[in-house]
Formats: sequence, structure tokens, C-alpha cells
Amino acid sequence: MSTQEWKLKVDKSRKIFDEALKYTPMGVPSVVQGRPFWDPHPIVVERGEGSKIYDVDGNCYIDYYLGAGPLILGHSPPKVIEAVKNRLDGGTQYWAPTELHVEAARKVVGMVPSVEKVCFCSSGSEATYHAIRVSRAYTGRDKILKFEGQYNGWHDYVLIGRGPPTSLAGLEVRPNRVPGSAGIPQGVINDILVAVWNNIELLEKTIRSHKHELAAVITAPIPANPVMPPKEGYLKALRELTEENDIILIFDEVITGFRVAPGGGQELYGVTPDLTTMAKALGGGFPIGAYGGKAEIMEVIGADKVVHAGTYNANPLCLAACLATLEELEEGVLRQADEIGVKVMRAIRDAMEAADIDGVVQGVGTLFMPYFTGDEGVDSWRDYLKVEQEKLGMFLRGLVEEGIWILPVASSHFFTSSVHTDQDADMTIKAIEKSLAKVK
Repeated sequence: MSTQEWKLKVDKSRKIFDEALKYTPMGVPSVVQGRPFWDPHPIVVERGEGSKIYDVDGNCYIDYYLGAGPLILGHSPPKVIEAVKNRLDGGTQYWAPTELHVEAARKVVGMVPSVEKVCFCSSGSEATYHAIRVSRAYTGRDKILKFEGQYNGWHDYVLIGRGPPTSLAGLEVRPNRVPGSAGIPQGVINDILVAVWNNIELLEKTIRSHKHELAAVITAPIPANPVMPPKEGYLKALRELTEENDIILIFDEVITGFRVAPGGGQELYGVTPDLTTMAKALGGGFPIGAYGGKAEIMEVIGADKVVHAGTYNANPLCLAACLATLEELEEGVLRQADEIGVKVMRAIRDAMEAADIDGVVQGVGTLFMPYFTGDEGVDSWRDYLKVEQEKLGMFLRGLVEEGIWILPVASSHFFTSSVHTDQDADMTIKAIEKSLAKVK
């Protein structure tokens, strides 16, 4: 498809985007939705249904980004929509306890291995913020260790070392603490340590050197931006290191929770952290977050102790969506999502081999990403920096033009849902082959 043909195909999106620029910064609700990630302009969406998403120009796409992850049951899942509709007549917001709050909490505790008690909030970033505060209060220490290349939310304590260029990254043995946004105070930066992912020897040195000042280590069990699965034994070694040094281990399961397994990455790998943060798939498309863990740690929350507050915490509509989503997940619907993802992963590998393109596809069926690289895998942010990012971006943009909805950024990822079908996968495979042919 020529550039001019594509512009004509999404012309209404361009007009709406131009209008949005008059009233909002960047013209989009979130930075990654705009330029330069979408070029020459973002595509404006009108609606979603099942595994499909439709733009304002009437174009249909098979959706592999799924609202950045929450739509584990696809768009407008009937049981979730019904549960929310049934709550609407009773009101939308109380700022008071409900029985639904107890039911949702009980369900989360029953599904996630590490969670004995849980608190609800409104987003994943809020969840990681709260978990860090709880860790500091419980241990009496201030410093947090996070991993280079991981996104754990938008707040100051974790938007450090998010994705530094090679020129700023520093030494592997001691990565620089590079802020991922303007406006982060130096005092906050000083309380954050950064380590490279998947290198247990360097991690052990860092932890032992700072054990008396570290409150917590925070990590996703499978980092997703980019997708960097843990090496065999890495999470177990991390768990042992934190336990030996009385440091809280936080699993950021905002993306992996209720997606890579009903109980998240900790169920998949058999490693139990002290605290867990959750969001995205937790609400099936409704805005909800949560954090929980050992009862002893969570008991630091309370009046005159650690503050947990928020106008929309445990909103009844979001709790209804949460409970309906988790009940469906308990019925085993993740199997379909995983099977379709594995099929697409295999097809990408086969297509790269047929096109004589060096590359890997890594992750799990419900969360994965291809990379154009001559290396055996992308194990860390520094490995990712060696990937052919421009070529990968071209491939992803080609997929969008072929009717596949994906964030066209090299550090992106594919999500699957329980309503993706074999027909979706077959159409996706054809699009993959066409797009790869353009970038060879």
C-alpha cells in the first residue's frame, strides 16, 4: 500500500487528530498513542467487538494490543458488560464499603498465590506506588531496586532506568539512574537503584552492597516493554536473595497478572513474592488496580499508619467487571488465548526463516514479541538496544496497514484474548508474510 493510499484510508482519523491538537497536549490521552510512535498521525478508534477493533474511517483490525492489555476476554465481553449493567441502576459511586468489595477481594486472594490480603485502587501505577510505600513502612528503609528497561508505572519512583540509550546507560555493573521523564526530583532519583535484568551475579553484588538500605526489589516476572522472559532459575535466585537479606520482593503483575496464567507469572514460574501489584486484565477493560501480599506486611496499612486512600477505590462498577472477569478466567478461557498466541508465534518464526531474516520470537502465548537480531535472544535492555529497531518498526507498521492492530513500536508486544479464533490467526499469518516481505 502506498503512503498516499494509506493516508486516504485513515483521513477521518487525521482530521480528528488535527482538531484534538487544538485542545490537548500531543492530541492524545497518553504519550505513546501519539507521534512519533504513530506516524504521520494516530488512528482514531470508534468501537471494539470481540477480537476486532474499528476506526472512525470504517477500517477493521484484528486487535493484538487489546487496550494495552486489559481486554483478556476481548472487546465488550458479554458477561462483564451484563455484570456492569446490572449494577448501574443501583448507582455508580458510593465511597463506602460494599459486599461486592468483599467478594472481589476473596476471589483475588483465592487466585494469586502471594496474596493473603488485598487493597483496590484505580490503576497499575497507583498499585506500584502503594506497594513501594508499604515496603518502606514495613522495613523502615528507603531505597528501591528496579531493573533497567522495565516499565513499572508513570510515577517518579519507577520511571527511572526505563529505557536509556546506550550513551547514557553507564556500566553494566552499575547502570546509571536515568530519569524517564522531566520533572523527577534528584532526591527521588537518589533513592532508586538500577540493575540489569537476567544477570544474577551482578544483582547479588548490588543487593549485598545495599542490603541495609533496600526496602524492596520490584520487577515484573516477565518484563513486557520489551518482552524479556527470565532465564531459567533467575526468579528463584532473586527470591532467595531477597529473603536472605530481609528485602521485600514485589512482583509487578500489572501486565502478567491473570494473563500468563490465572495466578499470574508467580503461578507460571512457581515463585512467590511478598507483594504483588495487579491491574489491566483484573478488570477486563474497566479501570481498576490492586496490590496485596502477606497479611503481616499488609497490616501496616491503617489509620495513623500507611495511608491507602482514593475516591474511586473499589468502585462498584469496576468491582462488578473485576468479579465477572475473574469468574470467566477460572473457567479456563486462557487456554484459547494461549493456543492462538503460540500459533502466531510459530508462524512468525517460520516466516522469518523462509524470508532468511535473523530473528527470535519470545514470550508466552498470551504475551510475546518478535525481534530482528542475530543473537539467540533478548535477555536484557542492553540486548534490546542491539535489535534492528527500525526494521522491526517497519514490520509492525506494515501489519497495521494489513489490518493487524498493534502498537508500531519496536519495544511493543502482542497480546491475545480468549476470543481470538483460528480464523483470526490465519488472517494474521497472511499479514505477517506480506509485511515481512516489505522489510527483507
